[in-house]
Amino acid sequence: MKPKISLGMSPCPNDTFMFYHLLHHSDFSKKYDIDLQIMDIQDLNELLKSKEVDFCKSSFGLIPKVLEDYVVLRSGSALGHACGPLLVSKNKAMTKQDLLGSKILIPGLDTSAFSLLRAYLGSDFNAEECLFSEIMPALGRGEADAGLIIHESRFTYEDFALSCLVDLGEWWEQKYSLPIPLGAISAKRYVGNEVIEEFSNALKASVEWAFSQDWKENKEFSNFICGHAKEISEEVLDSHIALYVNQESIELSEQAIGAIEKMFSQLKNREISRSEFLFS
Repeated sequence: MKPKISLGMSPCPNDTFMFYHLLHHSDFSKKYDIDLQIMDIQDLNELLKSKEVDFCKSSFGLIPKVLEDYVVLRSGSALGHACGPLLVSKNKAMTKQDLLGSKILIPGLDTSAFSLLRAYLGSDFNAEECLFSEIMPALGRGEADAGLIIHESRFTYEDFALSCLVDLGEWWEQKYSLPIPLGAISAKRYVGNEVIEEFSNALKASVEWAFSQDWKENKEFSNFICGHAKEISEEVLDSHIALYVNQESIELSEQAIGAIEKMFSQLKNREISRSEFLFS
């Protein structure tokens, strides 16, 4: 009987793109019985907080809360330039002061997106959690004044007659001259360095393999991505993958690690070094 490994990932195209080969064709999947859970990012954050999963996609905004039990892998991250969350509204004239007095829908209190919005506004505000794929429809129905959108929503918000008030990734990059950390793959420390290294190597190879393919021309690969996606347009899915999967997803650069150190230090209100969070 193969040893069991639990894994949590999102249904978003960047994750299905990166994990397809690992899950279906890797030596790791032949050696281990992978118990896969596919969940929305906030549910993944809750799963990680429960400490009941071995490897898990989560928001960088959550990870400082679980560093005693989890370590960040060098592969599998969503981190880059011009890829941050957007704050959108029907009212394109809303000011920062208006936002502080408004109801804002967010994809989760533990998300990196919420951490960035909180840093941008600099004061308490009325935030209400909402499934990320439901934020734009809710704004269209007038259920809130503004919404914080992530993932493929950044490509479709204009279809809901919404305007972008601020690109929080752009704000972060202008402020710190660093890429924006969004999501990472974390490993439970008790699993042990040998298994973590096997998984990390398999994930890196999986991302490299995915880059070598035209996913739209590989039926099994395409079905895996499209079968889990919230958006069905291949053009949108392709744009999503191109935006969120890059060289940093293969292996974090020194600049990327510096960006994570900056975000974690802000969230913990103390200096955090890579030795505290990075698997090596």
